[in-house]
Amino acid sequence: MVIHHGMICFIPGTMSEVAPAIFFSCTQEQYVSNEHLIKEHTLCYVYEGEMNVSEHQSRTVVHRGDLAFLAKNRLLRVTKNASTDRPVKSVVVFFPQDFLQQYYSRHAPVLEVPWSLETAILPPHVLWENYFRSLQPYMDPQQVLPADLVSLKRTEALSIFRTLHPGIDRVLSNFAVPGKIDLAGFIQHHYTFNLSLSQLAYLTGRSLSTFKRDFQKIFLTTPQRWLTGKRLEFAYHLIRDKQLKPSDVYLESGFENFSHFSRAFKSQYGFPPSQLKQ
Repeated sequence: MVIHHGMICFIPGTMSEVAPAIFFSCTQEQYVSNEHLIKEHTLCYVYEGEMNVSEHQSRTVVHRGDLAFLAKNRLLRVTKNASTDRPVKSVVVFFPQDFLQQYYSRHAPVLEVPWSLETAILPPHVLWENYFRSLQPYMDPQQVLPADLVSLKRTEALSIFRTLHPGIDRVLSNFAVPGKIDLAGFIQHHYTFNLSLSQLAYLTGRSLSTFKRDFQKIFLTTPQRWLTGKRLEFAYHLIRDKQLKPSDVYLESGFENFSHFSRAFKSQYGFPPSQLKQ
């Protein structure tokens, strides 16, 4: 069972689409793996259990009591190992751009200090301990904070962050859109993420039309056809060589649902994925 609790009302959707100010999560499933396009700068604190955060070829383990900073415009895969008697409990604090723009209009950013943290895990500090302890009573879904208090708690988190790490202003006060990057390298490393073409275009610093045009020039086919083919190849490898079940690989391969994966697999290879494992 997975229990999510946002401290203010928000439109139903995934965390990568619409995020509340502060978001509680309690996971009691044995294995949960979710992909996230981090659209906003984010702090994630683990109260109980641990989670693995993977990005491309790097992996960070966030243990109980750890606080991780996740910069925006990143593709992450979050994995939690939990059970009914050992849940993973965490809280996420989002810093959306409109909030940061308002904040820095009143507080001049400190740009002389570089941001040099080498890991996503922030060093422990009593200010953080006290802050996240103050949020614990509101993990109960019945306890709803008023909107003005939510705003105060988010501002408090930002103030602590800036006090302990002045160099973070260089990151948080930078509102530039992603610049144009190497499309081929990015796609080769991230094709298993289930993202829309618009999201992929944004992350590579392109409009959708420019993304499609550049993609065609590089791969000599359309983005959707290439992505489907590469995802099916990856799924084929996982089933045949890793001996995984088709139901266990479709999400990891970048497909949104099992029925779509099964149809595409049979269309590509002439037989259903279940037959490959036999």
